[in-house]
Amino acid sequence: AAVEYMAEEAKKLGHKMKPLILVGDLGDPNAVGRQKGFYNVINANPDLFETPVEVNTKWDASVALAGLQAAMTANPDIDFIFTSSDFLYPTIQSVLEPMGKWVPVGDPKHVIMGGLDGDKTACGLMQTKYVDATGVQDLYFEADALLGAIMDSVQKDEKQPDAWIDDAGFALTLGNMATRENDMWGCKLLNGK
Repeated sequence: AAVEYMAEEAKKLGHKMKPLILVGDLGDPNAVGRQKGFYNVINANPDLFETPVEVNTKWDASVALAGLQAAMTANPDIDFIFTSSDFLYPTIQSVLEPMGKWVPVGDPKHVIMGGLDGDKTACGLMQTKYVDATGVQDLYFEADALLGAIMDSVQKDEKQPDAWIDDAGFALTLGNMATRENDMWGCKLLNGK
């Protein structure tokens, strides 16, 4: 849903966007799922997006930095960035800021940005309007669901429970932040709630 919101914001600009995705370690199912979600939106909007630039990060900030610097040097017209994890925002800032592209929503040089996790950094960058959206892992749901599953397994005397608990999460966007901000775990931490 975060990339869908980003695409809706991109449509308002009236031109084809040059997207980039910072991909996690593709040996990790989380990275694969996040990449798939990004491409689902990109591929559904061929008139809106050019061919994406893909930067493999291996979940390592130094690898991400080298790849993003190379990608932005080769493609300075990139104006849409999705990071597969919010922890990479400081890395993104370190590359975009010297290029004059680390600016908030409303500035013509703003790069539409989004990510996934819902951490404190993402919340702060959304509050200051540098980041447009983030997909949120609903840690409160996960904790409740896990405890419920553990209790259920104990009651059933299951020694090796194997139930899959899906966290659908949600997207915190600049469009819903006024009503959903404190549903995101990173915002609760940042805001001291």
